Amino acid sequence: MSKSISNLSFEPVKRVTLEEFTGMGCTNCPLGILGIDNLHKTYGDLFIPMALHCYTGDQLGAGVTSYAAYLNLTAAPSGCIQRGDITYPITQDKTTGKYSFTPGDNTTNDVTWQSEVQKQLATPAPAEVTATCELAANGKSLKVPVSVKYALNATDLNLKVFAAVLEDGLMGYQSNGFSSVSDPVIGEWGAGGKYGMATVTPYTFDHVVRGFYGETFTGTPELLPATIEAGKPCVTTLTIPVPDVVENPAATSVVVMLFDGNTDKLINAYHAKQGETPDGIDDVLNDNTTAAVSVTAAAGRVVVATALDARVQVYTIDGRMAAQAAGKGVITLTPAATGMAIVRVSTANGVVTKKVIL
Repeated sequence: MSKSISNLSFEPVKRVTLEEFTGMGCTNCPLGILGIDNLHKTYGDLFIPMALHCYTGDQLGAGVTSYAAYLNLTAAPSGCIQRGDITYPITQDKTTGKYSFTPGDNTTNDVTWQSEVQKQLATPAPAEVTATCELAANGKSLKVPVSVKYALNATDLNLKVFAAVLEDGLMGYQSNGFSSVSDPVIGEWGAGGKYGMATVTPYTFDHVVRGFYGETFTGTPELLPATIEAGKPCVTTLTIPVPDVVENPAATSVVVMLFDGNTDKLINAYHAKQGETPDGIDDVLNDNTTAAVSVTAAAGRVVVATALDARVQVYTIDGRMAAQAAGKGVITLTPAATGMAIVRVSTANGVVTKKVIL
C-alpha cells in the first residue's frame, strides 16, 4: 500500500481485539474472566473480547473449533490480542505468588493481555472501521453495513473483511480452581467471594463466538476498493446468516475485522451491536441524543461537559488511574500523567470512553 498525506481531518479510533480460548470445565478460566473484566473497566469499547469456548467438552464451542485451531489456541485461558502472539490474562510474582494484570521484573510472564492491549492502543491505526447490525424480521440473518475511512490517501490497497458472530446471555457453569485463594486480583472468585466455589452454577456467558464470516480467517477480499480518498467513507454491506447454534438471535452482535490482504495484519476492528449506531470519532459521544458528553484534552487538562450527573475517571495507558471526579456540567481534571490516556465517563445513560493525549 502506498499513501500520501492529504488534509489529515481526523485521527482514526483504534480498537483492539482479543480472541480468547476458554471453557466452562477449565478450572483456570476465571483468570480469563477477570482479565476481560479489567480490560473492559479500563478501556471500555476500545477493547473487543471474543470468547471461543473450545475447551474440552464445552458445548458452546460448536461450530468454531476450526477458528481456534487456525489461531493455534490450545491452552485455556489464553488468547491473541490483535491477531498477535498467544498471551495470557494474568501473571504471578515468582517470590510472593501474588497475581497481577501487568508483568514486572519478577513475574512468571513477560507479557499479559493488559500490557499487549496497552501496546496496541499506543500504535495508531491508518483507518477507522465502524458498522451497524440489524437482525432480519425472520431472525435468520444479520445485515451489517461496514464503513472504512482512511486518515490519509491510500492506493494499491488489498483489503479483506472478516466477521465473527457473538451471542450474549448464554447460561452454563464455570469451574473454578481459585475458590481457596485470597488475593485482591482474584477477588470474588477467591475465598469468601461471590464465586468462591469449585463450580459456579448457573453462570452467564457473554461475547461468545457462535460463527464467523469470511472466505478465510483473514476475511473476504474485494469488498472494498483498492484506492480510498482520505476522510471519505467506503461502505460494504455483509449479510451474515445467523448460526444454527444461536439460542437467541436478538442477543447476537457482530465483530468486524479489517485486514491487510498483503500481510494478513489486522488493521482495525469494530463491535456492531443491534440497535446501536456508531458515533465515529466525534468529540461528542452520545448514549442518548438528549444527553451528550463532550471530552476534550489540552495543556495537561481533561475537560468533560455533560448534562447529566457523571463520574469521570482518567486512566493511563497501562491501566493506572491518574484522576477522577464527579459532577455535572463542566468537569475539569488535571491528571498526574502525560502522553496517551483513556477518559471514562459514567452517567445514568451508560459509559463513554475516549482516548486523549495529555
